[in-house]
Amino acid sequence: MWHGSARAAYWLDGRWPLLAKRVYPVRSVLDSRETYFKPLFVVTAMLAMAVCSACESQTRLHSIPPYVEDGFDPGAIVTHEQCRKCHQEQVQVLEQHPHFQSGRSFHRRPDAIAMAKRMGDSSVKRSSSCMRCHYTPQQVEGRNKAVAGVSCESCHGPAKEWLFAHNDYGGLEVTKELESPAHKQLRIAGVIGQGMRHPSHPYALARSCVRCHVVDDERLVNLGGHPTRSTAFEFVAWSQGSMRHNFFRSDGKENVPSAIERRRVMLVVGLLADLESTLRAIAKAEQRDRFAVEHAKAAFALRTRLAAVAKQTRIPQLATAARLAEEAKLSLGNGPQLKATADELGQLAWDLSVTLDGRSLVGVDEWLPTDAQIVGTPSLTVP
Repeated sequence: MWHGSARAAYWLDGRWPLLAKRVYPVRSVLDSRETYFKPLFVVTAMLAMAVCSACESQTRLHSIPPYVEDGFDPGAIVTHEQCRKCHQEQVQVLEQHPHFQSGRSFHRRPDAIAMAKRMGDSSVKRSSSCMRCHYTPQQVEGRNKAVAGVSCESCHGPAKEWLFAHNDYGGLEVTKELESPAHKQLRIAGVIGQGMRHPSHPYALARSCVRCHVVDDERLVNLGGHPTRSTAFEFVAWSQGSMRHNFFRSDGKENVPSAIERRRVMLVVGLLADLESTLRAIAKAEQRDRFAVEHAKAAFALRTRLAAVAKQTRIPQLATAARLAEEAKLSLGNGPQLKATADELGQLAWDLSVTLDGRSLVGVDEWLPTDAQIVGTPSLTVP
């Protein structure tokens, strides 16, 4: 188990290598006292800044804009190998999943090659449209390079800015087991504020899913021939099967399924995120073609379900969301209203993701996916 001082030094060396090189080497016996206190001061200061950042983030958690256009910075990718150092079980499950393994073979698929050619791209792995969702792009020597398939940061966000704070449990000698509840709350709020899509925030994770499973690129669909959305996509069904990697709750021993209370919240915020993303796609549409028509049909079905969920749960925020969705005109040239509605739905979903209590959502159980509808079989233990 990592202790705070070792963990802080380890991440400092990886996160700020120039600073680490200047601080850590022991130049002589006489200099040893300076080299001991210097890193201690630097690391302590950084931990303090992380906690301050967390405090600030917590106070504005509900006002953080829930949506940023794409918002994926290849320059901030650290790769799943950094995640493996503390989350080995999760990464091992990920490496067995088609999402990750597609990085090794997707560019050889005839349909992918044909689609890229129709888009005017000579290579699938160099196509920005393909790389965005089928690979993890990292900025290498000034250009984006596909370094893996769909990996940790594809879903949890590029980690460069939040990695250090994510590994701070409250001090140099504090382990995960010794972290206080108050510090954990601040730490999670802090990393969310720094861009992490944390597992405790279902809407943030749902946004990661719909970012790719609901396609918002009109040219890719109409010209390239790409589907507008993954068939029968639903957040709970697609996250609780072969994609599930909840080893953290059992300290690495078991891939624990989400409790029904959490799945209820996931269903609600996932529905909102799906509808939000679909409305954003329609807002971008410029032609009455397959992209616009199929997204409009999906939006109609999603808002019909949202109205039913709102009626069943009698939660005021969901009633508001259903009204907003119903009032949105699903037509070309209505981009500003659709974007505004999507923004409001996103903010409602962001807030509900934090405040909803799954015990009060028994009414949504009829919409929860059955075992037969869960996509793929989860690994119960480490592969």
